Amino acid sequence: MTTIERIQDVSNRRLPWQANPNQIAVPRVTASEAVLLADLSYPIVKEQLLIASTGEFSDSYAVGREIDEVDSYGRRTMEFVQYGTVSKDYTPIQAMELAMQLDPVTEKYPVVSIGSNDRGANIYMFLLAGTQNIAGEEHDLYFIVKDARSGRRGLSISFMPLRLACR
Repeated sequence: MTTIERIQDVSNRRLPWQANPNQIAVPRVTASEAVLLADLSYPIVKEQLLIASTGEFSDSYAVGREIDEVDSYGRRTMEFVQYGTVSKDYTPIQAMELAMQLDPVTEKYPVVSIGSNDRGANIYMFLLAGTQNIAGEEHDLYFIVKDARSGRRGLSISFMPLRLACR
């Protein structure tokens, strides 16, 4: 039984990702499956910025996504949500591209949680890397994959041992 299963069975303690309402637990899946389950496969786009006072294009670009919403009157509206400003050389990593690159890894270390924050500007995946006894106590081991899609930070992967008693 993993730490996740023990916590769900014995307490109301929260897992690290449960503080983010846009983060969901998934049943040990590949990265591609997780991206689809979390509905994070939308395209990230880059658009050249227009200088309002001159009507000329800037050498900077906005990076973000189009959100298709339905307003309170039932009308569909499109909104561009800007995550950041980038140079012309910046190329955003699409969530499904990242997921396909991670799929071979997630065959061995499955995704157990995925989500985003800031309307999709950051994506987080928690990969279960097994269990280990550390200093006489059982720990679940996780790799955390984070992709900041604003152009300010790049893709990062970190490691986190999680002890049930610490929560």
